[in-house]
Amino acid sequence: MRRPIRHVICYGRRACITIAPLAFAAAVNPSFRSAPFTGAIVLLIAGQVGEGPIESALYRLLEVALGGGVAVVVSLLVLPQRAYGLGLDAAAHLLDLLARLLLKLVAGFTQGLEVAATTRMQQEAGRALAAFQAIAAEAKGERTINLVAEPDPAPLARTLLRLRHDLVIFGRAATAPLPQEFAERLGPSLARVAEYTSKYLHESASALRSRRPPPPLKPM
Repeated sequence: MRRPIRHVICYGRRACITIAPLAFAAAVNPSFRSAPFTGAIVLLIAGQVGEGPIESALYRLLEVALGGGVAVVVSLLVLPQRAYGLGLDAAAHLLDLLARLLLKLVAGFTQGLEVAATTRMQQEAGRALAAFQAIAAEAKGERTINLVAEPDPAPLARTLLRLRHDLVIFGRAATAPLPQEFAERLGPSLARVAEYTSKYLHESASALRSRRPPPPLKPM
């Protein structure tokens, strides 16, 4: 009877020594949130197969290292598509959407706004921005583990978010057309501004897709 009790006490002490620091690490840094469960699995497996906890932990470490090594090799050689490149394509798609949307919104100041069409395009632009932000987060992870030496996508994400907000404000302002006198005087200038800005956005999208420098800003 004493031996099973002693065995339980020894096992509980071993579990506390193993899991307590892992739980503390998980509380301090969310990156270690799976560490306590891994420690518990190692202890349980060690008890089931008759291995020592250190030996079981070593096998577990080798398994994870082997799986991680295979994943890195596959990502570098077999499937080399990077989140950064996907992010540039997603950003270019968003810029093309914003360029088309801008023309419709500015036309609303003088000709009236097509509410259904612009609402649909605004929603599509919002989804495109969310998709880009998700890819940018993945690209940040790639930069963290130094798989690729690509620029930080955060400045591009902030710029696209500002452009998106600008067009939301444009849409609110264009819900009612300008008075006739203002429309006659400002209409040509607004159309010219929209044309050059839309062209600049389209050219910026093309530059992102082809990985070229941005177009000149002076015409806009």
